[in-house]
Amino acid sequence: MYRLVSVILCCATLQGAHAQGYPTRDLRLIIASAPGGNIDLAARRIADGLVRRFGVRILFDYRPGASGAIANDALIRAVPDGYTLLMTAGSYLTTAPHARSGPDPLTLVTPVSIIATYPFMLAVHSGSPVDSLGGLVTLAKKRPGELTYGSSGAWSGQHLAGALLEKMAGVRMVHVPYRGTPAGVLDLLGGRLDALYLSPAVGKPYVDEGTMRPLITTGMLRSPLLPDTPTVAELGYPGYAVSGWVGLFVPVGVSPEIVRLLNSTVGDILLDPQVQEAMRSQSEVFEQHSPAEALDRARTEQQYYGALMRELGVVPQ
Repeated sequence: MYRLVSVILCCATLQGAHAQGYPTRDLRLIIASAPGGNIDLAARRIADGLVRRFGVRILFDYRPGASGAIANDALIRAVPDGYTLLMTAGSYLTTAPHARSGPDPLTLVTPVSIIATYPFMLAVHSGSPVDSLGGLVTLAKKRPGELTYGSSGAWSGQHLAGALLEKMAGVRMVHVPYRGTPAGVLDLLGGRLDALYLSPAVGKPYVDEGTMRPLITTGMLRSPLLPDTPTVAELGYPGYAVSGWVGLFVPVGVSPEIVRLLNSTVGDILLDPQVQEAMRSQSEVFEQHSPAEALDRARTEQQYYGALMRELGVVPQ
C-alpha cells in the first residue's frame, strides 16, 4: 500500500492572481521514488514554496518502481484539473521508453518545468578492496558477469550511466534495479551489493561518516560536493557524461492558464536565494524553463538516448 503523507507547512499570505481562483483546495503531489532520493528532495523544496505562495497543503503520494511508470500511471488516471502533480526523473521520459513497448510517455503528460540537473556518483562500501575506477575495471575483467552495481530502476539515468561505462571500459557486470535509491544504499552498506550509482546529495552523508567510498562522478565537471572525486572522462574515457534531471508535470488536459501559473510560481521558488543555495549544496544545477522549452528538451534527450541505447543493444520488451 502506498503511503500518503500530508506535508503541512506554515502558510503565508497568498501572492499574485490565481487562474480562476486556483487553487482552492489541497494539491496532490505524486513522487516517482521512495522517500529520501533526489526526486523526494526536489519535491519537498518545491512543495514548501507552493504552500507559502498558494496557502494550501501539499499531499505527498509516493509511487516508486518500474522506472517511474507506476507514478506516471497514477498521474494520467487523475482528473486533469491541476490538483494532481507529478515529480519524476527525466529518465522516465527520455531513456526508459526505449527499453519497453507502449505509448510515448511524453504524449501522456504536460511539462510544467524542469527543476534541476545533477550528476551521479559511483560508490562502493568503505570496506571494499576497490579504491578507484581502475581497480573496479580490473576486478570486473577478472570476474566477468559477477560484480554487481545498483541503480534506482531499470533504465534510469543511473542504470544508463552504468551501462555506458560497461561498454566503454569493456567489462560485464550485473545490474540490480531498486525501487528507489534508499534500498540500494541498504544493500551496499550491508555488503550485498558491490557498487551503487546515486546522487552526490544522497551519498555525501555516507561518505562523510566513512561508510561509503566514491569512485567517480558522471558529469562533465567534478561535483562541488565531492571535489576530490574525478569524473569518468578524466580517467581515460573521453566523451563520457551522464546526468539526471527532475521535472514537474501535470496530466494532459490541464488548462494552459493553470500550467502557466504553476510554471511561473515554480520559477519564483527556484529564484529564491535560499533555494538556490540549497541546490548548489547538493550539486544540483538550477534550471528554469517554460513548459514548451521543457518539452523540447525532453524530446531532444529522448532522441539522443534512444540512439545511444540502440548502440548499447537495448531491445524494447
